[in-house]
Formats: sequence, C-alpha cells, structure tokens
Amino acid sequence: MPTVGQRMSSPGPTEQQRRALEARGTSIAVSAGAGCGKTFVLTERFLAELQPDAPQSRGRRSRLSQVVAITFTERAAREMRERIRSACNRRLRKCPDAETEYWLELVRDLDSARVSTIHSFCASLLRAHAVEARLDPRFSVLDGVQAGALLFTLTDDVLRDRLAERQEAAISLVARFGLDRLRAMIAQLLAVRQEIDWEQWRGETAESLAARWERFFREDALPRMIARLADFPAAKTVLEIALQGPSDHPAMRERFAALTEILSKIKNACDSAPGEPLAGVFASEAAGGGFTDILSALREAARVQGGGTKKNWSNVDEYERFKDAASDLRKEIDRVEQRASFDPAAARPAAELSLMVINLAAEIAEQYERSKREMAVLDFNDLLIHARRLLVGAEQDALRKRLAAQIRLLLVDEFQDTDPLQVELVKAICDNEHLCGKLFLVGDYKQSIYRFR
Repeated sequence: MPTVGQRMSSPGPTEQQRRALEARGTSIAVSAGAGCGKTFVLTERFLAELQPDAPQSRGRRSRLSQVVAITFTERAAREMRERIRSACNRRLRKCPDAETEYWLELVRDLDSARVSTIHSFCASLLRAHAVEARLDPRFSVLDGVQAGALLFTLTDDVLRDRLAERQEAAISLVARFGLDRLRAMIAQLLAVRQEIDWEQWRGETAESLAARWERFFREDALPRMIARLADFPAAKTVLEIALQGPSDHPAMRERFAALTEILSKIKNACDSAPGEPLAGVFASEAAGGGFTDILSALREAARVQGGGTKKNWSNVDEYERFKDAASDLRKEIDRVEQRASFDPAAARPAAELSLMVINLAAEIAEQYERSKREMAVLDFNDLLIHARRLLVGAEQDALRKRLAAQIRLLLVDEFQDTDPLQVELVKAICDNEHLCGKLFLVGDYKQSIYRFR
C-alpha cells in the first residue's frame, strides 16, 4: 500500500505518486493524508486509461465508459470531474496536431464520464437492471435530509397516536425520559435500523435481555476494563521496572513476577488480537474466582510496603518511581472495581424500558418502509442493499460478470469511509478481478472507521 507522501508542489508527480500511477497488472491501494495529492493521483490514473495510444480498448467513447470513479460525496464527484476536464484541456493545448480531434471530442464527451458517489452508481445500476432487481425503474431517491425528515415525522405521528391511545408503554417512557429524550433514543436506533433484526427483538423478554447484558458484561465489558489497565501509564512504568527486577528482597521479587505475568499477558493479548473478545485472556483465573481476583492480585503486587527498604533496591530513583507508579495503579484499579459489578435486580427494569423503546422504534421503522413503498422511493441504504442483492451470490454470476466486463478500471476515493457493505459491492463490481489491476483505491487509513483493506 504505497503512501503518496507529500503535497504536490510542481506539475509532475512525486516518485511515490509515479509508482502508483505506473503500476499495472495489480490493484493498488494508496494511503494519503489531506493535501498530499490524492485527487491529482486519481485524476491522472483516470486519464491514463484515455490516452490515444492506450492499448486496452478501441474507441474514445468505449474507453470513457469503461472507467468508473466512485467518490464519497457529490461535491467530490463534481470536483474530480472538473479536474479531469481541466487536465484534458491541458492535453488538448499541448498535444500533436494528429491528436487534437481526439482530445477535443473527449472533452465534449466528459459529461457522460462515470464519476459519481457509490449511491448514484447503484441507482444507475438498479434502473438499468430494474427487472432483475424487481424494482420500478421510475423510482426516486431520498437523500439523507429527506429520509431524516420522513423518519422524524413518522416518529412524531407514532408517539402522538400511542399517547392518544393511552398506551401504557408510551406513557411510561415519556414519564421516565421526557418526550425530547425519548425521540433522541428512538432516533439512535433508527440510525442503525439496517443492522437490527426487528423480528428477533419482538421475541425478547426483559429476563432474556438482562441475561444477555450480564453475559456481555462478564465476557466483554469487564475484560476490556482490565485490558485498558495495560495502557495506563502507571501500569507501563510498573511493568518496565518489574521486568528489570531491581530489588533483591524476596517479597518484591514475587511481586515483580506477578506484575510481569499479569500485565504482560494482558498486553500480549491486546497486541496479538486487537478488537477481539478478551474473555479468554484469563480463562483459568476467571473460572477460579472471577476477574475481581485479577484486580486484587494486581493491587497486592503493586506496592512496596512489606517488601524491604530502599536499601534492597539497586537504584533509589527506580524505587521512588515504582512507588509512585504503583500508587497510581492501585487508584486506577479501585476505579475499575467500582464499575466491575453487575446488578441483575437493576438490569431487569432497565431491560423492560429498553424493550419498550425498541418496540416503538420497530413500529416506526415498519411504517418508514411502508411509506417508501407507497411513495416509490428508495433511501441511500436501500440502493446499496438492492445493488448487493443484484450482484452478490452464485445465482447472480452472469449479471456480475457482464457488468465487470464493461469496467476496465474502478477508482475509489476516500476508501477509508466505505463501510463493509460498500466494500462488498466494490469487490462485486470487479467480480474476481479486484486484485488483478482493475481496482485503484485512495484513502487515509489513519482516519478509517472500519479496518482499511
């Protein structure tokens, strides 16, 4: 994954940019921060496929239709299209007479260039294959503002109706949270509605939800609290000194060994499997007495009392540093312990309230889908889901291969902003050629919400 590396300060590319632009036969992912020439690289790679002597295809219009650029926003799409136009005009001014007509016609054809957001690309795809997608080709698209306004209206309608009906759940929720806070809670659920299996939640009970919370707390939340201790500055200092073993007192040597074992195990587990569940890090200790025993063992080892005096240490400064860091670590352990308990009795009523909110959100989500069908509209997420159904799966092989054959190069800007569904679509658009030179990605992995691939 090359790094573009520096801001463009001259008309020509940097060495790193040149390498990315000239690579062929393999797909490229370019990592670049703001101001490092990302749009320049995308524009130049786009135009490289349109050179008069490019061997890959026959005519100018054929070449233009076979290059697809996907951006994250409409504004970015307009900017890229204008940059391509400007670059074509520069080539028109400088080209040999024999190429003048080619570049002139290309500039005239640029309005048909396939430069768009992934949502616009999916909308065009679905309209072109409306029969296969089982959609009315005349569908309209709700943008984010319009979709939000519809959800807001439906939320108000449902809440007003349920309160007018004196529905016990709605009255309890408004009394407990207030109308504005309840709206906000519902909005949070609706924002991730595509990730929620509403039918599954309809069968949930307060008891089963509270039990699920407790499992999550024991198996995920609590281990993560302990795991964060390894990144606590005082813990790093304590571990550093414990590894050196600068005291010859038997009690301190035992404590150094305990600190090294516990903190190293936490750190190694976090480093080797970032983001993975940590419940298994201390499986045997947890089985024996729970994670609180781990905290107690850390607290007991992180002290100098009863471990001899400064004279037992080879370095007095290290003694003072360890003593201060151990004190800070014990305070942090105390803070973790205050949060390291789960109260099933308190969880059940909280689960009841949560299910009431979920049921209201499910009703609103259902009405939202019904309203879209009646209006013959799709929102942005619908475009992605329907495009996925159209392209992904063995039964879609023929259509997917036909689409992939029409695209020689797919460029994707701001790839760090794509979610897993969009990544799946990008791969499907390229069929099985996403690693063989058909894909050119640009993004900044440091800003990635999802893992940069």
